[in-house]
Parts: sequence; C-alpha cells; structure tokens
Amino acid sequence: MGIKITALLLLVVGALAVRAQNTTCVDISDEPNHQLLLENGNVQIFQLDLPRLKTTDVFCVGHPYIRIVVTEGQTSDLALGGPVSVGHDWKAGEARFIYEPTPKSVRNERGTAFREYDIEMTKLFEYNPLEVNDSDLFLAGPTGLQRTETVSVARGSVVASSTVLAPNDVLLVPDGDHFLIAITDVHLTSPHQKVALASTEATRLSSSAPLRLKNSGSSPARFILVDF
Repeated sequence: MGIKITALLLLVVGALAVRAQNTTCVDISDEPNHQLLLENGNVQIFQLDLPRLKTTDVFCVGHPYIRIVVTEGQTSDLALGGPVSVGHDWKAGEARFIYEPTPKSVRNERGTAFREYDIEMTKLFEYNPLEVNDSDLFLAGPTGLQRTETVSVARGSVVASSTVLAPNDVLLVPDGDHFLIAITDVHLTSPHQKVALASTEATRLSSSAPLRLKNSGSSPARFILVDF
C-alpha cells in the first residue's frame, strides 16, 4: 500500500511539474524574435521578425496591444499548453487589437520571411471587451477610390492611421511623438526633415510643431502612423 501511494504521489508531482513547465512564458521583451524599438510612458513598440517556418518561444504580453503586419503571409498563434491554434492569412497593412493577451507562440507557416510591429499600450484605459478582437482595424479603408486617403482608429491614448498619400500631396501631422511604418517604399519630405524608408521599415518621428509631410516620390506612398 505504501509503495502504491508513493508511486501515485510521484505521478501527481510529475504531472504538476509538466503542467508548470507548460504554463511558463517569457515576457515579450525577452522573446528572442522580438526587438524592442521604442519605449515611453504610454507604449512599448516591438518588431517581430520570423524566418520561414520559424516559431517563437512562448511569450506573454502584459497589456493590450496592436499587431500591425507589414508582409503578406500566413501565421498560426499557438495556445500555451495545448494543440489549439488560430491561423491568419495576412495582407500587408492589416492590424489587430488584442485587449486580453494570452500566452502563446507564433509560427510562420510560409516559406518567406514575416514581419509585424507590436504596439503594447502600458497606460491603463477603459475598453469594452465585448467588441470583436480579431478583425482588421483598417477594414474600412483606405479604399483606393481617392488619390489621398487616411483611416484612423483610436485605442486608449494610441491613434493608428493608415494612409495612402498621392505623389506631391501633403499630409498634416500634429505635433508630438509618432511611429511611422512603411507598407510601400516611402519618400516623404518636410521643411525640417526627410523620411526615406523601404517597405516594412519603420522610424520614429517627433516634433514640437505640426509636420507637413509631402510625398516626394513618383508613386503613391502607403504607410501607417502610430501617435502616442
């Protein structure tokens, strides 16, 4: 009887150890495929790069965040401790808002490299969790029916705007801190600075006065501007 009880206890302890191991995740800032690009009192911005068929470690995000995908591709979000996964077929420029993050890993299902930017909102705010999480924030546009068009979405103190800017057109950007993500190659100029980015690249913009960004390229420039 004593041997049976001991064996049972060992099985229970072993199961608990496996369960504890399976519920372990690292913070997104420590996950090797995520790179911290920017941090202030409102946000942390990470760049996720996944080579072909690569899977991240299991990671946790401590606050709501916006996923902005800049490459076409297919990924799976793999739930912690089980086979449940959620697949996504992405188009460049899509964005998702995740209000209640859960531990997961992300797998690149394609034979091409995948990149996304994650905007973690570290400042508390109120939000209706009954709203759909898994829908494209920019589903309504830009529609492509106008030469220049912007669609903006606010989540907490963060405003994300998807813009198509025609050649020689100007976009007026308010003063403050911004993060510009290029969906196509962009060549933007203002009286005080120049922004030249290849598609999928990003940069920080900061100004104490409004900016007039002119598309000095020969093609429409598509980009996402995150204000925080």
